[in-house]
Amino acid sequence: MNKISDLMIQLQLVGTIPAKLILQLTTAFRERGLCNRNGTFFYKDHLHKSNTPILAIAGDRDLICPPEAVEGIFFTIGVDALLACVCCFKK
Repeated sequence: MNKISDLMIQLQLVGTIPAKLILQLTTAFRERGLCNRNGTFFYKDHLHKSNTPILAIAGDRDLICPPEAVEGIFFTIGVDALLACVCCFKK
């Protein structure tokens, strides 16, 4: 099993997070990103409509949202809506 499946099983056993929500959150790792349950609304496609500044933070060891992903969001949304802070920690 992969890490997401293992996590889903653990969270279902605890019973605190609905399985449908966990399944929806796994869509964040797909090519078009996080979407609604039936796959018809992709949130990233609507971020440019935001009137609220968005702060995106990433680190070079961040497996979920690395700096490259933050840069992609930056160009998708546009300069006016995104406050980008890319933090890289190197030893």
